Amino acid sequence: MNKFYVYKYIRSKNSKHGPAGSPYYIGKGCGKRAWSIKGHRIKPPVNTDNIIFISTGISNEEALCLEKSLIKQYGRIDLGTGCLWNMTDGGDNPPGMKGKHHSAKSKTKMRAAKLGKKTGPHSAEWNANISKSQTGKVVSPETCALISKNHNHPKNLYTPEWCEKVSKSKIGKKRPDMLSGSEHQKKCAASNKGGKRSPETILKMREAAKKREAKKRNKT
Repeated sequence: MNKFYVYKYIRSKNSKHGPAGSPYYIGKGCGKRAWSIKGHRIKPPVNTDNIIFISTGISNEEALCLEKSLIKQYGRIDLGTGCLWNMTDGGDNPPGMKGKHHSAKSKTKMRAAKLGKKTGPHSAEWNANISKSQTGKVVSPETCALISKNHNHPKNLYTPEWCEKVSKSKIGKKRPDMLSGSEHQKKCAASNKGGKRSPETILKMREAAKKREAKKRNKT
């Protein structure tokens, strides 16, 4: 199918690698590839006017050939031959890590980069800053509808077989933090002490209890 295209990212200002308007990346793809951050080592320009399509509606083989030709024409920064940040000569489908392994040197570098970095739990100050930044934000009806649509997508819904399998795997098991006398139970008891349930909550609890009893009777 002739659904592929070749594109270039151009510079918005002068740099030591090239003047404004010169390309800094050549790529090929289809669909939303040219605008997508995922899978790109080089981030797309913030200003989409700096994404230029060189050729569209071509086959994959034609796109690969043109990509390789343009990278050769403009040259690569890493090789000292030109103005592009491309790390390969092009002409191949994007390489992946499937079936490959990181070298010992790469692993050491990756480990060193992550040493000392906290991934959680976050500090109280960090949580406060996030909370402050989100306060007052209103999600548009369009966004709500999109989230709801994605949440209810068939791919995101559990099948009855899966639910039954999970249910059976948990029968007879108790969470350690929910056992009588556990720290979790003590905290829950302390937080609920003196609290009064609303009529709506009481009604819901009664309905839930009735359903549980009915379920037990059906099993016996």
